[in-house]
Amino acid sequence: MAFKLVGDQFSQIKSTQKRRRADLLLEDLPDDEAFLMKNGRYACLVCRHRPIFDTTEMLAVHRRGKKHAAASEKRMDEQAALQMEVLKREQARRLEEDARKQNPSTKSQATSAAPLVTDTR
Repeated sequence: MAFKLVGDQFSQIKSTQKRRRADLLLEDLPDDEAFLMKNGRYACLVCRHRPIFDTTEMLAVHRRGKKHAAASEKRMDEQAALQMEVLKREQARRLEEDARKQNPSTKSQATSAAPLVTDTR
């Protein structure tokens, strides 16, 4: 007992393979590097000129290129510098809070009197 195949089996297999390849390529892709546009194309968020690609294969080829690697390295350096700046500001804020806790009398004296009166005394 045989069954009848509906449609072209070869084309179904090819389309399934293509979809699976695209899914596998997208698994390795970080969310902040590219995004899917409304029209089904992909845009690279790392590169400055924001190239647009029709398929995930083209996006994968682009990600292996020199320009993308240079832009990715520059972006990582900028993110590291930003993180360092955040840490510096947090540390400065904590140091100011500790200084206020240790010397609360100097702050209360300056705010209790009017500034012009303290300057003229």
